[in-house]
Amino acid sequence: MVVIGIVGRSGAGKSTVARVFASFGAEVLDVDQVARRVVEPGSQVLTRIGEEFGSQYLRDDGRLDRRRLGRLVFSDPEQLLKLNRITHPVIKGEVEKWLDGVKARRPQPPAAVLDAAVLFEAGLRPLVDRVVLVVAGEEDSVKRLVARDGIGHDEARTRLMAQKDPRKLAALADFVIDAGGTMDELIAQVRRVWDKVVGSAE
Repeated sequence: MVVIGIVGRSGAGKSTVARVFASFGAEVLDVDQVARRVVEPGSQVLTRIGEEFGSQYLRDDGRLDRRRLGRLVFSDPEQLLKLNRITHPVIKGEVEKWLDGVKARRPQPPAAVLDAAVLFEAGLRPLVDRVVLVVAGEEDSVKRLVARDGIGHDEARTRLMAQKDPRKLAALADFVIDAGGTMDELIAQVRRVWDKVVGSAE
């Protein structure tokens, strides 16, 4: 079984690429969903966030105020690092457990895919065999973020600028997929990666 990591900035189209991989037979884990689970009420991670950042980042129902905390950390690199030190080790542990479960299946799927914007920051790179970078134009990414998260254009741009530069990610990736075109073009690119990575392992 081949393990593929998908990276790229928010709004680039990583989830769409992951869904195409899934349609080819891959098992997919959305690491952003893992990050949401580890901060559920009652979790040690949420307790630590409240202690480190203050109760103003917790909502009245005890849940994390993700939007308010996001505005803080995406505008202050030091605060983002502090948050990452709390969340990333726990996220990595959950990803490792998921991968162990997939590898234990019989028969194994041909590939496992981590949709993981934080692949490098969270220490997940050693868990994957190949890295796929998904890129899109900045305006496309901003529009997707605004539509997906219900934030303003300025906040979306600030969030993008706080993330790793795609040019730096390209130097660390094995493949680059441009998600700025049509769906047919995207599927064709993912198919080429699948054939090279999974086909060669069969």
